[in-house]
Amino acid sequence: MASKVITVERIPRLADGAWARLLRLGFENVTVVETIGDLGWPDGAP
Repeated sequence: MASKVITVERIPRLADGAWARLLRLGFENVTVVETIGDLGWPDGAP
């Protein structure tokens, strides 16, 4: 399993739901970013 995961969501309601669901499932190493994300998320790029 990955040590850190970043997911990009465009729609605020989906981002909120994803974050809540992931926490409820015990995934604490996931960052949910709300942005347009057409080109990914440069701040999270390797």
